[in-house]
Amino acid sequence: LKVTNLNNNRQVTVRVNDRGPFVNNRIIDLSKGAASQIDMIASGTAPVRLEVIGFGSSSSGNNIVHSNVNYGNSGEIANNGQIYEGGNFMVQIGAFKNPAGAQTIAARYKTYRTYSSTIRTSSVDGLNRVFLTGFRSEDEARDFAASGAFSGAFVVRE
Repeated sequence: LKVTNLNNNRQVTVRVNDRGPFVNNRIIDLSKGAASQIDMIASGTAPVRLEVIGFGSSSSGNNIVHSNVNYGNSGEIANNGQIYEGGNFMVQIGAFKNPAGAQTIAARYKTYRTYSSTIRTSSVDGLNRVFLTGFRSEDEARDFAASGAFSGAFVVRE
């Protein structure tokens, strides 16, 4: 993932480790070292562009997201609450190394309220993630994740 500070056009390429963000309204957690490379430590806030560049490939420029973010004390970048229009929002409710565990949870919540479950298996880490789909907006997905219906649930934009 290429992160560009739009105030100074400094860029850093980071590896996404799929851990987080675990705090509401965040779109990405960035290490202190990466934030320092794009000069975000002193300013505290900066608009950034996130560009997916793929796995071991050169920049493809195919997915660009603009957002105002700020650098937090814990070495993370936090979203200032921008709501994205479009896209599909899902809520991850579980992740399993064993496919049978994911299948059990997905079957249990096949139709939960007005939502449906689906399993996505990562080719990177082999985890089988269970998501609820069918949210009409990011707000609805965030409200659901924050409701406490599933401990540790968080929103993913497809």
